[in-house]
Parts: sequence; C-alpha cells; structure tokens
Amino acid sequence: MILRSVTKHVKDQNWFAVLLDLVIVVIGVFIGIQVSNHLWNVCRHCTRHANSVRKQ
Repeated sequence: MILRSVTKHVKDQNWFAVLLDLVIVVIGVFIGIQVSNHLWNVCRHCTRHANSVRKQ
C-alpha cells in the first residue's frame, strides 16, 4: 500500500506527498526500533534480577 502510494505520487510529481510518505515510514521504523529496544532492556533487567535472587 505504501509503495503504491509513493509510486502514484512520484508519477504525479507530487513531491510533498512523496516526502510525507517517506517521513511516515521513517517515523514508523523509529518507533518500532524504540519499542523493540525497550522490551529487550526490560527482559534483560528481569533476567539479571532473577539471577541475583537465585544467588542469594
């Protein structure tokens, strides 16, 4: 869907719409990476906490 939209905007030479589509994609990727990093950090923290409890 995004590719079809970008292709249509490029053919129409609607450069603002092309830029807007690309910004939306970049923001989506950025948010996805941030969520993934947050979940990975939470899992790592829980694992460390569980290991420290086991050692006691």
